[in-house]
Amino acid sequence: HEGFGDALASLRSDDPELSEDFAAYEKGTDSKTEGLRTAKHDLTLKDVSTEEHDRGQIYAGFFWSLKERLQGLGLESRQAADLTLQLLFEHSFQYKTTKPTPADFVSAVISGAESLAAAQKLGVDLEAVKSIIMDEAKRRGFLDAAPLEEEGDVFATIMEVEERFGGDGLIRFVPDEQNSSQRFYQQQYATREHGYVDVIGGGAIEQDGPGGSVVSAKDVRVIAPGEIDETVNVDLAGALGTARANAMVSLREANRRKIALEQLSSSKGFMRDEDCRERLAAAQMDYRIAAAAVAHLGHSGKSVAAPEARLVILPGSNELFYEVKAGLGLYYVNAKTGEVSFERHVFVN
Repeated sequence: HEGFGDALASLRSDDPELSEDFAAYEKGTDSKTEGLRTAKHDLTLKDVSTEEHDRGQIYAGFFWSLKERLQGLGLESRQAADLTLQLLFEHSFQYKTTKPTPADFVSAVISGAESLAAAQKLGVDLEAVKSIIMDEAKRRGFLDAAPLEEEGDVFATIMEVEERFGGDGLIRFVPDEQNSSQRFYQQQYATREHGYVDVIGGGAIEQDGPGGSVVSAKDVRVIAPGEIDETVNVDLAGALGTARANAMVSLREANRRKIALEQLSSSKGFMRDEDCRERLAAAQMDYRIAAAAVAHLGHSGKSVAAPEARLVILPGSNELFYEVKAGLGLYYVNAKTGEVSFERHVFVN
């Protein structure tokens, strides 16, 4: 998403230099042509780390190079930028998985080009555009880890997916979200005593296309009969109590770190050090998240409203967990062992 933001800005202005004013401020120069970053480069995935802003450069560079290469098909610079913007937007509706790899990204861009061509909005030769996309994807290293593969199991309807993976009612798929051309289905598993529970990360995506709708089962988790240990030794009240106790401990620890760093922030040079500023901001956000959890879960078993909790199956696990919503985060309490973990449920930049 960092890369798409940079690509959007560069293509909208038809200028690969980004945040020129901010760069001039940071560097103390009068230059308004040199950006903080640029989308015009030859970096590949192997040249950067997995940090999102670092890695995002490659996706921005991909779209800017796509724009420049589309000019070779006879388009003016502005026309090429506008077409690349259309590809940027259209590709986002073409993912067949909620956990895309770089190869899935390439597949989505190609599907986006095909969708625009079917709607007679591409304006240039489709095969030439697809060739450019593939060449640029290879150059950027998107296909080094794995070749562009087929979409996996593809079905005509969600009923066919249930017939293939359902196991006589063991698995079902229920409508979750949708947009203008996609419908998402949540995978659920039938327990013996607790009804259907969500399989976190499992599901199917129905996609509208030129030839009609198809359903991708790339995200379906295959579960065999008897694979899930449905032992529940911890009841709901016990799970909520565990989450509350954990939240209180987290709040005290987060508050201690926040106060210590806030006291240091007044020392000479602290706020001019980027690493120090980031540690202070992280500590303040940790405190905010912990405070929200305590406020949501309540004190001493009391809360303003009963916290939302349910049984789920987590990725990579064959046991049941209570998922407890706690303000800006989620607590997961193992229903068999009582072990607890916490995950943020908010994007923190």
